[in-house]
Amino acid sequence: MLGIDDLVGSLEVGKRADLVVLDDRLAVAGVMSRGRWVTEVPAPLTTVDAQ
Repeated sequence: MLGIDDLVGSLEVGKRADLVVLDDRLAVAGVMSRGRWVTEVPAPLTTVDAQ
């Protein structure tokens, strides 16, 4: 439909890859963007309790 089947849609050599790797607690363990591992990950989001 979009004509990009050769670029996206599965994890294969030569295709673009964006993915998130989670640990057993569902915390982010790694991020890949455009086929490259992101080495700087921002601090996790926190919630603020209403006072």
